[in-house]
Amino acid sequence: MSRCMVGIGGTGARVLESFVHLCAMGLGPDRVRLLVVDQDRGNGNVNRLEETVKQYRKIRGDFGLGALPRPSLFSTDIELSHDAQGAEIISWEPVPNGGGTSLREYFGYADLANTESTRHLADLCDFLYSDKEMDLKWGGGFRGRPSVGAPAMARIRDQITEAPWSDIVRDLQDGCGTEKQARFFVCGSVFGAAGAAGFPTIARVIRNDSMKWDGAANLHIGGAPLLPYFGYPMPNPPPTDRDFADPRGFALNAKAALHYYANAWDAEQVYDAVYLLGNQELDGQDKPFEPDGLPQKNPAHFIEMHAALAAADFLNRGHEDQPGSTKQYHVGRARLTSVSWQDVPGNVLRFTMKDYPDFQKALLSFAVFSFSFLAFYDMLLGRDIERQRCALPW
Repeated sequence: MSRCMVGIGGTGARVLESFVHLCAMGLGPDRVRLLVVDQDRGNGNVNRLEETVKQYRKIRGDFGLGALPRPSLFSTDIELSHDAQGAEIISWEPVPNGGGTSLREYFGYADLANTESTRHLADLCDFLYSDKEMDLKWGGGFRGRPSVGAPAMARIRDQITEAPWSDIVRDLQDGCGTEKQARFFVCGSVFGAAGAAGFPTIARVIRNDSMKWDGAANLHIGGAPLLPYFGYPMPNPPPTDRDFADPRGFALNAKAALHYYANAWDAEQVYDAVYLLGNQELDGQDKPFEPDGLPQKNPAHFIEMHAALAAADFLNRGHEDQPGSTKQYHVGRARLTSVSWQDVPGNVLRFTMKDYPDFQKALLSFAVFSFSFLAFYDMLLGRDIERQRCALPW
């Protein structure tokens, strides 16, 4: 079965990072292709994911871990897509520098305004966007403005046959035709910019393209739209020399995004399953303010782990999904101030795959394995064990 997973923005990158750790525990599918879509070049969260995937694949290579029975540690074969030159990549920019660094440049506003036949398009830009939004530089992302990111995300429609999307399309197309099932999962925040703009667009582009494939009905698309769950303290006074996503607007952004999704999905079913996740309180208020770039390395959060579990549940499903309206899943917790084992939807994996361990058992086993390796076995690998066998307890 073909399986692909796309994370959008920094939040999507962190969900993919949690998903890689689940794969290390043996809770992932047998094979999956990963990709991050993010306009923020050098985002620290994406860099951390890239290093995590690199180390995961190195472990599989060093220990000769090929096709392993599941569930086994590191049993998932993680694949990456390729750029136009054939090099593996973990992230893709919707609009590289050559395509313009702001909406004004991207639209070619000056040419539109100075040409009689296209002046009405320049007027439309003026109606939809403020001058500040038109001139917002994209090097650090879309700064919490989904309307700014939407035109950039729409470029995926024109690039679906180009790298890196061609790898994903080929996998899914082969799965629909040959293996009679393909699964595609999308995750990202809907309270920021990239995630809110990309979550409906990417799935719709894949769904529409699949209409040309053999076995298009065999494509299943799932997603985890993350509602507000983290924030950061606002500088006082706020910086005036740079743009940034204002956490005070996260709830309003999420409300607007969900309202748009509801109206859009009434007209067409894009997703087969949606896993809704969020938090009542925004964590991270004691973290330093980092608007973009390499310093933006958010700490791991249990909501991201829940989203990774949602991806594992969806990607590991077989043919039991029934056609119909979009299925919506959500989870809750007993106490607002803590997260217990009862609050973690780990048992869903056992319901989907009868031979799989539950999340609690898998996590505890992996923690014991990791501690034992770091505290004892790793030390032995650098020694001449043959000469020191008499000193070893086993």
